Amino acid sequence: MMPQTTMDFFAREEGAQRASRRLGWLFVLAVLGTLVIINVATSFFFDLYRAHRYDDSRFSPGTRSQPLSPDEERTLRLATQLGVTLVTLAIIGLGSLWKMAELGGGGAVVASALGGRALNRTARDAKERMLLNVVEEMAIASGVPLPEVFVLDQEGGINAFAAGTHPNNAVVAVTRGALDQLSRDELQGVIGHEFSHILHGDMRINLRMMGLVHGLLVIGLTGALLFRLGTSVRSSSSRNPLLLLAVIGGVAYIVGYIGFFFGGLIKSAISRQREYLADASSVQFTRNPAGLAGALKRLGAGYPGARLEHANAHEASHFLFGDGVGGSWMTLLATHPPLESRILAIEPQWDGSYPAWIPPPPEPPPADLLRQPGALHQRGPTATLAPNELVARIGTVSPEHVVFGALLLASIPEALQQAAAEPYAARALCLCLLLDGELDGGQAGLATISASDAGLASTAQRLLREVAARGAAAHLPLLDLCLPALRQLSDNQRQAFLDLVARLQSGSHGRMRAYCIATLLRTRLSEQPGGAGGDTIMSVQPIWKPLLVLLSGLARAGIATGDGAPGGDEREAVTALRAGAARLLPEGGSAELLSVSACAASQLDAALTAISRAAPGVKRRIVTACAWCIAADGVVTVGEAELLRVVCSCLGCPMPLFAPPA
Repeated sequence: MMPQTTMDFFAREEGAQRASRRLGWLFVLAVLGTLVIINVATSFFFDLYRAHRYDDSRFSPGTRSQPLSPDEERTLRLATQLGVTLVTLAIIGLGSLWKMAELGGGGAVVASALGGRALNRTARDAKERMLLNVVEEMAIASGVPLPEVFVLDQEGGINAFAAGTHPNNAVVAVTRGALDQLSRDELQGVIGHEFSHILHGDMRINLRMMGLVHGLLVIGLTGALLFRLGTSVRSSSSRNPLLLLAVIGGVAYIVGYIGFFFGGLIKSAISRQREYLADASSVQFTRNPAGLAGALKRLGAGYPGARLEHANAHEASHFLFGDGVGGSWMTLLATHPPLESRILAIEPQWDGSYPAWIPPPPEPPPADLLRQPGALHQRGPTATLAPNELVARIGTVSPEHVVFGALLLASIPEALQQAAAEPYAARALCLCLLLDGELDGGQAGLATISASDAGLASTAQRLLREVAARGAAAHLPLLDLCLPALRQLSDNQRQAFLDLVARLQSGSHGRMRAYCIATLLRTRLSEQPGGAGGDTIMSVQPIWKPLLVLLSGLARAGIATGDGAPGGDEREAVTALRAGAARLLPEGGSAELLSVSACAASQLDAALTAISRAAPGVKRRIVTACAWCIAADGVVTVGEAELLRVVCSCLGCPMPLFAPPA
């Protein structure tokens, strides 16, 4: 049966943390099991060696050694086993640490290791464009940063995966077979499945699992190396030390299969139930069970199914949408549930047949209406939303948001889409967003840009009119579209760009939209979002002062005047602050509204950095308090929703775009 997906984002985060701790304990048990087996083997070979060394009948006189006393023999045996134990632990530990350091580069490392090719947003291949559009729609709908997209060109099977240490360096990879054989609805179901892994925190678990399991496999790899070295020189002498090396290598190679077995147990123990959850979430996201079920049926329709031919496929088997290594000879080691069970969980009335493949029809172009600039902006600028409804949106995707994302993408003209795909023009486009699309009032900002880079200012001026025509609803989606290109910048280029962003923000006279754009850029271009080290915060009290800064900033934003500058009725701000604080401390605690200068941009940044260390349960209370703060007057504006989205992004809680009803 398909698991329920009604639990909220924070419950899933806590579940991911429990799974991560479970992974750690399973790894410890696997290491202990490996050590036990290796020590039993060591003891056995120690006895064989002793018998060989002291057997008078097998040595000529003069070659025998005097037997050791029982105490000496016991000491030698213990020393040998201790040495073998320490060497084994060193091999496993160094192998795991090396692999985890390599994987620290993010999902692109995994995609490249499997032969992936990064897609550029300027791709002209119709199927690659379809893939990019589906990923972009899902990213906008879910509120996660737009991941880099890879295609595994050499793989004819139908498969996909998402990988990354966090959403800022996530990738989504799809095989060429999936592109060629799946319809758009089926591909959307697969991408929804992978985005579920991003939202549920499965990517981090999978990468950590890959690193830890590699340490167990290194024993076998080391054994193979020693065996080849020991047999590289021929000798007729039974006392040849290289022969002993070959024996040790052969034993280590055999023991390596034990590591392979334990690694398979770990992957299967963690992965299978999370695959069911990802299937259920994909259906919930798209409200189209036929799409995902159709993709799964393609896997069972015949060769090659989901199989990957790359040599590294087994190492990454737990990442994949389908079983990419052809199934396990033991169900106990399978990383995926049985295909039939997955399909029946989605389509209980399935008759068990796998339809023959029919080439999917070409996708129709978006309707001309969707490309009209005003098509989206007939929506109201406010909505009546309960605070609990705002919190419930975090980490979830609704079909309405997917449609809204498609509408937004279709409304963006080709000129802006091309600019978002190129690193230099993408910088100019983001700077236009910071200027708030102002055609007249943006002249001071353009002068600031020109002082840093005249060419960048010229490009921004050319794009400014198109940005202004899109309206506020398209600003954050445009920023998300720029992210893959901005991630191609060198460290120096990225820092220079963020410095320019900071200068433009400081000259924006406190406009909240400029703060939102600048903060999202800093957060999503950060290699380590949050930026705060130290222990996880388990209660509200240690971070009450930063929380007061945050709630005061939100309360003052809620009473901002029409142009986005600070102002409004102080009494309304106090009411909003106390509505939020009441969700954190009994009777609002000692909540007092801070001054405008005390909750300015720099203070808000510092507060968010400190708060980002909170545990999931504490974050739930914080986000709930923020939602009550901005919805205290019963109405949520686009600007308030964007600010809440920025807060959630800094806390690692993805929130979809604000899409008020028409």
